[in-house]
Amino acid sequence: SNKYGVDIYLKREDLNHPLIQGNKLHKLRPNIEVAKAQGKTSIFTFGGAFSNHLYATAAAGKAYDIQTIGIVRGMAARFNNPALSACRACGMQLFKVEKKVFDQWAYSDTPLENDDKIQN
Repeated sequence: SNKYGVDIYLKREDLNHPLIQGNKLHKLRPNIEVAKAQGKTSIFTFGGAFSNHLYATAAAGKAYDIQTIGIVRGMAARFNNPALSACRACGMQLFKVEKKVFDQWAYSDTPLENDDKIQN
């Protein structure tokens, strides 16, 4: 019997997946499932050079067998840093864009065009 009349349940988010921690898996999985149901072969996202979000997306892409593309803010970003190296190890294709272009694309409804501003 419970002395205080309260049941406590603990959910271990760190046990969801070995590479995708916390609630990121809960956010990514439905998007990946929709993309695959629509016949898409890849997904893309935006992030900084040390982005946990980019890594979680790359790991989810590897786990769910869908290509991932990361648009990285800043032309000075180094693809050999630990975060972006982990993304690449999961198969993510990375592209750098200038901060101004990144902000325009990531924070507005502007379509992705101007391919000459993307560098991989």
